[in-house]
Amino acid sequence: MIDLVQRSKRDVNHPGGVFEALALQGSAVAAAKKLISSPRPGEGFQVLWRLGRLDLTVEALVIENHRWHDLFTPEELERARSRLEHCGYHVRT
Repeated sequence: MIDLVQRSKRDVNHPGGVFEALALQGSAVAAAKKLISSPRPGEGFQVLWRLGRLDLTVEALVIENHRWHDLFTPEELERARSRLEHCGYHVRT
């Protein structure tokens, strides 16, 4: 998951923001759960949406890589998928 932050910095010059700060304080999975569970997309998600790079969001990472699915509840996975699809992102499975 930290690789996601590095890719965002490299590809679109987007700092890790809240996700990076939360992940560095503890668990990257806990940070991802917090962002996914929030009622509204975070600022980083919104910036990446405007840049057309929702593939660099935590939501996309969690949904598109099945190795992470066991770490999240079905509700969290559905919220991540729904958030992405609502923004017009085609989820790759």
